[in-house]
Amino acid sequence: MTSDREVLIVDDDASARETLAAVLSEHGFAVHQTADGPAALKILNSNRGIRVLLTDVRLPGMNGIELLAKVRVADPSVHVILVTAYAQRNLALRALKHGAAEFLPKPVDAATLLRVVERCFYRSRLDKLAAIGKEALGRLKSRAILCTTEGKVVSSAPDIAALVMDAGQLNAGEYVWDALGWVELRELFEKDFAGPIVIPRQDVSVQVQRLLLDEGVNQVVLVLTDISGLRQVQRDLLSVTQDIEARVSERTRFLSEEIEFNDRLLDTADVLIAYVNPDGRLERWNKFAVDLTGLTFEEASLELAELYRDRRSPLAEIFDPYWEHEITARIAPFSGPEGTSRLLAWSARRFREAPGRFGRLIVGMDVTEQKQLESTLQHYNAYLEDIVRQRSRELKTKNAQLIHTARLASLGEMVGSIAHEMKQPLNVIAITSDLIKLLRKNGKLNDELLESNLEKIRMTVERMSDTINHLRGFTHVDSTMFKRLTLKEVVDGAITLVGEQIRQDDVDLIVEMSNPAASFRGDRNQIEQVLINLMVNGRDAILDAVAAKSVDPANRSITIRQAETENQNWIGIEVVDYGTGMAPEVVRHIFEPFYTTKDSSRGTGLGLSICLNIVRAHGGDIEVESSPGQGSVFRILLPVDLEAELAQERR
Repeated sequence: MTSDREVLIVDDDASARETLAAVLSEHGFAVHQTADGPAALKILNSNRGIRVLLTDVRLPGMNGIELLAKVRVADPSVHVILVTAYAQRNLALRALKHGAAEFLPKPVDAATLLRVVERCFYRSRLDKLAAIGKEALGRLKSRAILCTTEGKVVSSAPDIAALVMDAGQLNAGEYVWDALGWVELRELFEKDFAGPIVIPRQDVSVQVQRLLLDEGVNQVVLVLTDISGLRQVQRDLLSVTQDIEARVSERTRFLSEEIEFNDRLLDTADVLIAYVNPDGRLERWNKFAVDLTGLTFEEASLELAELYRDRRSPLAEIFDPYWEHEITARIAPFSGPEGTSRLLAWSARRFREAPGRFGRLIVGMDVTEQKQLESTLQHYNAYLEDIVRQRSRELKTKNAQLIHTARLASLGEMVGSIAHEMKQPLNVIAITSDLIKLLRKNGKLNDELLESNLEKIRMTVERMSDTINHLRGFTHVDSTMFKRLTLKEVVDGAITLVGEQIRQDDVDLIVEMSNPAASFRGDRNQIEQVLINLMVNGRDAILDAVAAKSVDPANRSITIRQAETENQNWIGIEVVDYGTGMAPEVVRHIFEPFYTTKDSSRGTGLGLSICLNIVRAHGGDIEVESSPGQGSVFRILLPVDLEAELAQERR
């Protein structure tokens, strides 16, 4: 790889190295790459055309500073640029102390990279020209010709011909310009001009200087010096200078266009843009600012100077050029034309112009309409929230009434069971009373027998009282207090209320509880209502199947069992019947209000809908498995601790 623009990149991060190489290659540089310091030294030794080395500071084995030191010893003409993500002042000073040409902090943008690398190549060319010039000065050849003050040759150095080359023979008495054929020499004698003058020829450039001898001596010495090498250096230097001037001119034009474009852009921006210089004077006030505030640049300069001096003003910190802290989206009013006021979201930050000198860049976005809209929306949201709360209260009341109505509707199913629950203890009371009378008549009633039979009556009355209280609680509208319940008590409670009626239809109730003490938090009456509804529906499905002769008499039973759950934080109850079952299209609709497959005398279509609402109010759900002719399984799933489950969902 040979080029006059060769660069070596050293970085152990292959991705970063390839990216830098791609940028430089795209701009005409010949790029070498390697991952460590020793390999870089080998590449430099075998490629003397490399003039710029770009290296990361952190390298395996030999770091960037150590590589810099070795490169400076091996070839001081190589310009080393250090790149690092650790842009620390002491690290930069160490790099420059060891002879680094540039120090770049990461991340490096392409424009900065190219500018720095180009600058290093210019320096390299200038260094090369300086070295060539120095070498040329060391090789300068000078010869002398002794002439009269009129310009006639008196004598010359013996080897003058080697210097003047194609010039003629120097003969004493001839005019020197005629002898050499250099007419330019005449002005050294005719105009009393000491020179020097340069005689340019095709293969050589000679500088001629006239030296006067002692006063009274009618002779001068012409000193001829071959400056061909220096002239080449001068031409190369001129080329570099012209190249730099062209680039400076192009850069100046580009910056001028960019400044002009930025000015136009600022004036078309829909935000207020202002800049206060380090001396506290306003330097920029865009067109939007003028239109918004009604203040010209001159008027704004006076107004804002007063603003940041008045520390009570909410705009003081925003426009203060000496305020060090950044401000973001601070809402503050600004006076507009004709006494109006606009709300602006202000952002301001320091802008470094020079070491120790900072201006203030201020941007203000007009949010007046936005804030007015936000206020309107807040009032509207508050109004909607009031409506939602009111509707929620109404729905809650109606839902409670609907659940209560459904409970009352269930009483018809409970009549048989309630009658059974009452008749049995009443029978016990009646028989015990008759026994007491008989014992008293026969003279066998002693205190012990009397107390024993009275205790039996008292216990029977308590049993009846529990049944009545259970029934009252089931029909109570506001029974919404959740408490810890066990599976056994809610299943037993439901069977107490409706079990006897179901058994009277020759349908058995089977209870299977693997852990009867398993508990959850809920409303007992509501969960019992769900179980009653599911058991009654199961009974109806079995009776329908019996009527259709599609059920085995051995399967005239409903099973209430504890369901297996994968999550120990959930508990399940299954109600299983072996009735008619349901098709998939029926299952999809059974929880919809007023949907029913029964005739109007047997159902309203609200039972399962209410059941689902109750279970979901407990944080749970109901699952259904059913097939025509195979029966149905209704699975109630409830969280063991509703509050903990809701907290988990919120997290």
